[in-house]
Amino acid sequence: MALLVAGTVGVLVLTQDDAGAGEVFLAPATDIGDDPFTDSVANPDNRAVAAQGTTGTSSGGPVEVRSASGSEPGLYGGTQNQAQCDRRQMIDFLQANPDKGRAWAGVQGIAFERLEDYVLGLTSMQLRTDTRVTNHGFRDGRATTIQTVLQAGTAVLVDRQGVPRARCACGNPLTPPTAVSSRPTFRGPRWTGFDSARLTVIQVSVTVDIFVIVDLDTGDPFTRPPGTDGDDDQPGDGTDVDDDDPDVTLPPVTTPPDTQPPDDLSGENDVDVILTWGGNDDLDLHVIEPSGEELSFSSPTTSTGGTLVGGDDVPGCEDVGAHGEEAFWGPSQAVPGTYQVFVRNFGACDDDGANYDLQVSVNGEFITGDTGVLFPGEDSATLSFEVPG
Repeated sequence: MALLVAGTVGVLVLTQDDAGAGEVFLAPATDIGDDPFTDSVANPDNRAVAAQGTTGTSSGGPVEVRSASGSEPGLYGGTQNQAQCDRRQMIDFLQANPDKGRAWAGVQGIAFERLEDYVLGLTSMQLRTDTRVTNHGFRDGRATTIQTVLQAGTAVLVDRQGVPRARCACGNPLTPPTAVSSRPTFRGPRWTGFDSARLTVIQVSVTVDIFVIVDLDTGDPFTRPPGTDGDDDQPGDGTDVDDDDPDVTLPPVTTPPDTQPPDDLSGENDVDVILTWGGNDDLDLHVIEPSGEELSFSSPTTSTGGTLVGGDDVPGCEDVGAHGEEAFWGPSQAVPGTYQVFVRNFGACDDDGANYDLQVSVNGEFITGDTGVLFPGEDSATLSFEVPG
């Protein structure tokens, strides 16, 4: 299967011909791997987060994925006053090898001429959990793509939303994960402690003004401004500052949802969309199929087999409990194509709003999600996701 994307930034060919259906490859933290874009630009003094030994070559079992906002304090680790990656070394290599540079830029959807500014805007850190991504190598003059789990401790460059955009051990560009065509199986050198039921997907939430990072040597938090290499790091979590100082930007305030989503999205369904919230607001889940047919409270089934459960759970005015709805398509029911999902706050007894959590799983693997606050009469942002053919 190949996807050809053409535009003003060049041509990018994405292929997964070497991967079997449903395969997700394991990438140990310091391994360069096959088809690297560059030599390693990771700092050799980076502290390991997890054991580096490997225990096998494949792994199965249930898949459970935690979604995390890229702005979450403590999501990433590092060493205070020390860069985890050499951005300048990566830029110099890609500019000296324009075939690779153009392919790298194409993965990120930018022009080759913008590559230097783009990389300099990224921030080096280390993953603290095993994390699902799409990893892009370079072979036969083009960028390839493979669904990958990066080991905790991997040095990465992240963007202003906290999303990993490059793997420093090999220079490969990274993008968010996409669904595999069947239930995931894991291939490659399995490291000690790998557990397919304890994976993380990092998703866009807000633009980050300052990252709060855990020092892997001391366990203490420190802050790092985006696009810096450690010279501007400061101890603490960014909250012990003078409120009157206009030059200090606090990390974004994030409010956890009133209720946590179910831990298990690893059922046999083609698609699971799970909404959870708390309080007396009446939230409704809406999912639109590729044909345009909509699954919602007013239409709780679709002609393809889509089903909505929990839509008749309408909170009372004194209700402060947990609520949820689930939309699902059973095995072999979901039609391939682009689906859209959003949440509507149909109404409430007050104007306080409701914290909600939305998670989407395809073929048993978390793909995308959203959290936020919805006030009566509001709709959330619409998420799109793909069901592969």
